[in-house]
Parts: sequence; structure tokens; C-alpha cells
Amino acid sequence: LFLFSTDQPSTNKQYRYSDIIDRIECLAAGFQALGMRQGDVLCALTFNTIEYPIIWYAVNMLGATFQTASPFYTDGKELIDWLF
Repeated sequence: LFLFSTDQPSTNKQYRYSDIIDRIECLAAGFQALGMRQGDVLCALTFNTIEYPIIWYAVNMLGATFQTASPFYTDGKELIDWLF
């Protein structure tokens, strides 16, 4: 499963602890609804954002692996070779 974003990170976002827990649980449920399960890998092709830990925890709640990749990859073949 790929997660892709071209949005630049925002430094103005803030979350309360309870919001983070809610977002993690909601995102994990969404990933599970998409069929993610233990042993799967999610590759996040996005800039570093405040949401990274939320994604990481949600993926790990399901026993899957969170893999990151730089959105600065200009060659799709290079990314595919690196992932597989």
C-alpha cells in the first residue's frame, strides 16, 4: 500500500494527546478496512510531517511495517527497484 503526498509540511499544526490517540485508532481502522493486515508493508512517499508518528503507530497496531521513501525520487524505476 502506498501513501503519497505532495504537500509541504506545515509547522503550525498542533495536536492534543487525546486527538493523536483518536487519529491513530481511526487510521488503523481505515487501513484495516482497506485490507491491511499483519505482514503487509505501507510505503509513505511523503515529506516529514507531524502525522508521521500517527501513521507509524496505526500501521504497527495492525502488525504491518511502515516504510518511508523520499518524495524527491525523480525516477520511478529507482524507487521500484529500491522497494522490491
